[in-house]
Amino acid sequence: MEVAELRSKVVKLRKALKRTDGGNVPERMWRWLEKKQYIEDALLMDSVEKAAEFINSEIDDLYGAVPYGGSRHSVRNEEDNGDGVDEVQEESTPGVGEYTTARAKVLSEILAAIADERPDVTEFRRTMLDGRLLSLKEASTILDAPEDTLGELRTLELRKLGSILASDYVGWSEEEAIWYVLTGVTPKLRTIRVRGRGKLPNEHRPFQHEVTLTVLPWVPAKEVERAYRNIQKQLLEESSRETGVRILDVVQFCWAQFRKTRATAPWRVYFERWNQTYPNKEFPNWRNFREYYLRGTKAATPSYKLPEIKPTAEKQEETRAANEYWIKKLESYRTLSDRFVEITFREPQG
Repeated sequence: MEVAELRSKVVKLRKALKRTDGGNVPERMWRWLEKKQYIEDALLMDSVEKAAEFINSEIDDLYGAVPYGGSRHSVRNEEDNGDGVDEVQEESTPGVGEYTTARAKVLSEILAAIADERPDVTEFRRTMLDGRLLSLKEASTILDAPEDTLGELRTLELRKLGSILASDYVGWSEEEAIWYVLTGVTPKLRTIRVRGRGKLPNEHRPFQHEVTLTVLPWVPAKEVERAYRNIQKQLLEESSRETGVRILDVVQFCWAQFRKTRATAPWRVYFERWNQTYPNKEFPNWRNFREYYLRGTKAATPSYKLPEIKPTAEKQEETRAANEYWIKKLESYRTLSDRFVEITFREPQG
C-alpha cells in the first residue's frame, strides 16, 4: 500500500460519508497525521479499507476537538425581494470529554442493535443487498454513483430509509444512517451539534451571526459551556464580559428618541428628557450622560470575526469592501454626538 493510494481512499471514504468538509484533506492536516505517525500505523494494516477508516476516524476526532475549526463553511446566495442575500453557514460537532464519548458509544451500539431488527432495514438489505452487508469499497462505489449501481428507484428508497432512521434515532445524521444500512457500521451519536449562520455585510446591514446548539439532554452542562465558549472565541473579537444595565439603557433611550423624530438635538435635550423620564436614575450633567452613551454603544455593538470562507475573488473583494463600509458607518453611529453637539442652546442674555 502506497501513501498516495491511502490518501485517495481516505478522500473517497469521506466523500461517501458526506463529511462536512466535502472529503477534502488539507495538506497541513495530512502532514500533522504523518508527524503523529498515524499514517505510518495505517500503512501497516492489512487492507487499504481498514487503513482509510482508521485515518478517517482520526480526522473526525481532530475536527471534533475544535468547534468550527473543522466545520463546513459555505456561502449561499438567495433572492430577497430582488436583492442578492449573502449568507455564510458553518456546521460542526464539537469534541467532548471521555465520559460523554464513552456513554455516546454505548448508546450508539444500542440504537444500531435496535435498528438491525427493524422490518424496513431488514427488508431493504434482503431485497436490495441480497441479504448481506457491503464492504466499505462496495458502499463507497454505490454512494459515489448510486443511480448507476442501485438504479433510480432503489436510490430513492435508500435515501428515504436514511431520512427515516435519522428522524427516529435522535443524534444520527442522514448520511451515516445510509452508510449504516449498507455496511452495518454504527452511526456515531452526535452529542452536541453546532450550526452557525452569518449574514455578510452590505450597504444595508452590518455583519451578523447566530449560533444554534443541538444537545442531547444527558450531556453534562460543563461540556455544553465549554463548547459554547470555544465558539465565542472563534466568532468574537471581544470578551464576553458584561457591562452594567444602565449604560445600555442610555443607548437604547437615545436611539429611540432619534427614531421618533429622525432629527438631531443637542445632548442637553436628551439629557433633560432622560432625567424627566427616569428621575430615580438622573445624571448630574449632559457630558456625563453623553459619556455613558458613547461607552454603551461600544459595549452593545458586537465585534464579530469574519468567517474563513472561500468565495470567488470578486465576492471576497465585495465582502471586504462592505465590511469596511460598515465599520466606518458604525463608528459614525457611535459618535452621533458629533451631530447632536453641533446644535447648542444659547444662554439667555441679560
